[in-house]
Amino acid sequence: MKIIVQETLFGAPAVVLATSLPRDIYSQGVHALTYFNVWMLIVSLLGGGCIFVIWDRLAGSRQKQYDSERLFQHLFQFSADAFFLCDKDGEFVDVNHQACAGLGYTRQELMSLSWSDITDAAIDNLLSRTQHLTTAPPPPMEAVFSGKHGYSYPGDITITHLKLQGRSLFFVLVRDITERKAADNMLKEQKARLNFLAYHDVLTSLPNRLKAIEFLQAFIARAKQRDTVVAALLFDLDRFKNINESLGHETGDEILMEVSRRIKGLLRDSDVVARFGGDEFLVLLEHPQDKEGIKTVAEKILEAIAHPLQIGQQQFYLTGSIGISLFPRHGKDAQAILMAADSAMYFAKEQGRNTYRFFIPSLNVDVEERLYLETDLREALEYRQFDLFYQPEFNLRTGQVECLESLLRWQHPKRGTVGPLEFIPLAEDTGLIVPIGEWVLHETCRQVMLWRQQGLPPVRVAVNISARQFRQAGFIEMVFRVLKEYDLAAEWLELEITERFVIQSAEHARNMFKVLRQAGISLAIDDFGQGYSSLSYLRKFPFSKLKMDRVFIKNVVSDPHDEALATAIIAMGSSLGMEVVAEGIEGREQLDLLRRLGCPLGQGFYLTLPMGGKETAEFLQRISRNSPDMIKAFSD
Repeated sequence: MKIIVQETLFGAPAVVLATSLPRDIYSQGVHALTYFNVWMLIVSLLGGGCIFVIWDRLAGSRQKQYDSERLFQHLFQFSADAFFLCDKDGEFVDVNHQACAGLGYTRQELMSLSWSDITDAAIDNLLSRTQHLTTAPPPPMEAVFSGKHGYSYPGDITITHLKLQGRSLFFVLVRDITERKAADNMLKEQKARLNFLAYHDVLTSLPNRLKAIEFLQAFIARAKQRDTVVAALLFDLDRFKNINESLGHETGDEILMEVSRRIKGLLRDSDVVARFGGDEFLVLLEHPQDKEGIKTVAEKILEAIAHPLQIGQQQFYLTGSIGISLFPRHGKDAQAILMAADSAMYFAKEQGRNTYRFFIPSLNVDVEERLYLETDLREALEYRQFDLFYQPEFNLRTGQVECLESLLRWQHPKRGTVGPLEFIPLAEDTGLIVPIGEWVLHETCRQVMLWRQQGLPPVRVAVNISARQFRQAGFIEMVFRVLKEYDLAAEWLELEITERFVIQSAEHARNMFKVLRQAGISLAIDDFGQGYSSLSYLRKFPFSKLKMDRVFIKNVVSDPHDEALATAIIAMGSSLGMEVVAEGIEGREQLDLLRRLGCPLGQGFYLTLPMGGKETAEFLQRISRNSPDMIKAFSD
């Protein structure tokens, strides 16, 4: 250290102290100062960066808030759902565009209204729903909203409680559920329709088989509790299949609808009528008064069915067969009661149809017998159990054989010979009559061909044609094909058709009859005179023969009325140019009277019994060599 004394500018003494320091201390000071400045700069930059980030975030938050508010405002105003912001009194604070559009109001109009003006859903009830749920909004509530000019729509309401600027407000969302309600209603209608179809007949709208059984089970359950009776009347329309197959299902459907209306009109509200299937109907009487009351209902049903029925230009005369069973007398459950009624119905058919019968225990055996017979019948063709017999039709004046009627017999391996009255109705019901009838035509034509090859004189053969066979598609083609197969001229074939079929299928049969007659085939009306309709159809169809029903011949000698009817039929046939055949001649007196009445042709056991193919050939051979007087009936 040095001390230096000097004078100042003004001459005053001054002392200067001078210190000499090492060089490294100075450098350290410079470095320290530099570091300090750098750290200050870094701190300033970091502080500025933080301030910038904070500022940027604050600015971004404001933008997001602004964007969020704009988005909310957009969603609020342009949502497909209606939004209402209202206070606890139901006064509107704000509404969106859809709220106005849905109700047909302008914003100003809607804001002047309150919640109670647009819906019957009380605001108090809605607000109370928000007080019980704190973590989630309450489920939607459905209400109807009424708009301008009487317009209204159903809506789901969802409400949320809000606190804004110290005010307690409620944010209400209303979703239009018109389409959903329409879809729900459509679904309900479809379900109801499906349920109806499951338990009702589409054609007649009556309960179907399934529903009828449910009704019967319910009736039986109540009858057990009350110790009462339930009656089941099962019936069908006699030979309805003939109408269906000849005139078409449309006509058949109209008949079924009319029958269902008639039967329904006869019953009490507590009774049930159901379509059991096809042309079968079931009537259930809960707690009938007595057996006579049940009979009265059955008779009324038959009377209603028998009343003439007009379909278009055609009139129908129907009959029905009714089987009646009673709970608990004839069975302990629904199945047993229905089986008993079914057995009784078939018994009514066997008794001549157009009647009713109560079930009796012995009928169960008949039903089993029928089932066995049907099974055997299906095997009869396959195992060649059918035979044909031939019964001549004689000229009652000359005794000459004019025609041979082909008669079917069933040679059952266990039952023996089964007559046609036992199995033909069953064959018709099951449809087996079609292949059986075709076999009869084939076999008859084959037999005629064999007789011709034996040199026997030609004779016309008659084949009975069932209604179901005649209505079969391709029937005429089948007849012509068989004639060609056996090289048989059409003039030697005669087809016998029952009067009943002619009446019921007049329009269908007209053209077919015309084609057959033009080909040379003879046509005969079988069982004529049973009184099914007017006789006017005789002049409309090309029949060549009329076979008078045996019911007139049976008492023609003893009953003046039958004699008068026989006389009228013979005269009518003669005036129309038709041959008349008297069926069922079983005695000399009948033959003589018919001759006196002028009946040209006759057939019956008194003249000859039906014969097999070989016996018929021998008979024809004898006739061709000798006079017809060799026959007992013509020998006197």
